[in-house]
Amino acid sequence: MMEHRLNISAGILTGYEVDSDSIFRGGVSIPYSVAAIGDAAFQSCASLTSIAIPGSTRCIGDLAFEYCENLKTLALWDGIASIGSHAFAHCDRLKKVELPKSLTYIGEGAFFGCEGLSSVSIPGGVRALSSDAFSLCGNLASVTMQEGVASIGERAFEGCKNLEYVKFPNTMTAIGESAFEGCKNLENLILSRSVASIGEGAFRDCKNLAVVFLPAVKTIGAGAFESCKNLETIKLPEGLTSIGDYAFSSCKHLETITIPGTVTFIGDGAFDDCEKLTIHAPAGSFAERFAGINGIPFIAEG
Repeated sequence: MMEHRLNISAGILTGYEVDSDSIFRGGVSIPYSVAAIGDAAFQSCASLTSIAIPGSTRCIGDLAFEYCENLKTLALWDGIASIGSHAFAHCDRLKKVELPKSLTYIGEGAFFGCEGLSSVSIPGGVRALSSDAFSLCGNLASVTMQEGVASIGERAFEGCKNLEYVKFPNTMTAIGESAFEGCKNLENLILSRSVASIGEGAFRDCKNLAVVFLPAVKTIGAGAFESCKNLETIKLPEGLTSIGDYAFSSCKHLETITIPGTVTFIGDGAFDDCEKLTIHAPAGSFAERFAGINGIPFIAEG
C-alpha cells in the first residue's frame, strides 16, 4: 500500500483515489504521518478487508469506515483517543476488536450493526458510552466494562440478542434508556453499589433474565424490566425511592418482590400482567397502599 494513493493534507486523511478501490485488497496500514482520519474517509469501501491504525492517529472521524462490509481485521494501537459516530457501523464481517487503553470517546453508533462482533472490552477512559454504540450487534456475547466507565447511553447494546455476559465496573452510576433492551440471552444482572439509576426500558424484553441484584439503585425507570418473563423474585434495595410506570409489567413468572419503605412512588401499571405476584414490604408503607388499591396480594415485612 503506497502512501501517495491516500489523500492526506496537514496530517488529516480525507479519502483515497476513487479509481484505486481495488488496491485495498489485502489490507491497509495507515501511515504514521496521519494524525486524524476524516469523516467518511473510507465509507462503503467494499474491497477493504483489514486496517491497521497507529497510535499517532489520535482521532477516527464520523462514518470513517461505515459499510465496509468486508472488513474482517481491525488493529487499533494505543494512542488513539477518539472513535467518531458510526465510524465502523455495519462492518458485518468484523469479528473482533481490541479497543486501546488510550481511548476516551466512542461515538454514537460507532459499531452499530456489526453482526459478526463477538466480544468487546470498554476501556476505563471512556467515561460515558454513547447512545447506540453497539446496538444490533447480533452475535455479541460478552461485554466487559473496565473501571472508570461511569454511564451507558441510550440503546447502547439494544438488540444484542446473543449477549450473555456483562461485567459492570464499580464506577458505573447510570444505565440509560433501552440500554440492554431485547438482550434475550442475558441471564444475570449484577450491579455495584455505585449505580443509582436505571433508565426507561433499560432491560425491557430480556426474556431470560433470572437474577437481578441492585444493591443501591435509587430510581427504576418506566418499563425498565418489562417483559422479563423468567424473573421470579427480586429484592429492591433500601434507599430506592421511585419505581416507574410499567417497570415490571408482563413479568409473567414474577412471584415475589420486596419493596423497601423508602419507596414513595410506584407508577401506573408497574406490575400489570404479573398474575403470580405477591408484594413484600413494611406495614403502612407506600407499597402496601399501592398493593391494596391494585388488588395485589401483600405480606408485611420488617
